Amino acid sequence: MYKLDQVIRNNVLLGENKLSWVEQFDYLGYRITNNNKNRDGAEIEKRLRDLRIRANMLHSSFSKANECVKSRLFSTYFNQIYCLGLWIPVTKKLQDKARVTINNCFRKVFGKWGIFSVSREFVSRNLTT
Repeated sequence: MYKLDQVIRNNVLLGENKLSWVEQFDYLGYRITNNNKNRDGAEIEKRLRDLRIRANMLHSSFSKANECVKSRLFSTYFNQIYCLGLWIPVTKKLQDKARVTINNCFRKVFGKWGIFSVSREFVSRNLTT
């Protein structure tokens, strides 16, 4: 199987031109990789890192804003990560990491630390995740 894969990689043509094979490629801000086991893992890690950066930015800029403004900002900036269910293959470890990152971003934006239910806070603020 490995030898056949190497033959295909070395002989891909577009018209008269031989195409080179790369392990990863960035296209429109999305990283496409050739890793079949964890194809979207690097992209999810990148998105989670971006969310932590956004949480720090929102905390520093809007720490004195009211709850309504913070709720609107949070729903705008943090809900898109839950498209990760469409990325394949997503492992349980990555799903848990995404959940913990979202919860920590919530705590950072709203200034809520300590023992409390983040899920209950999402519901009370009418935030969808």
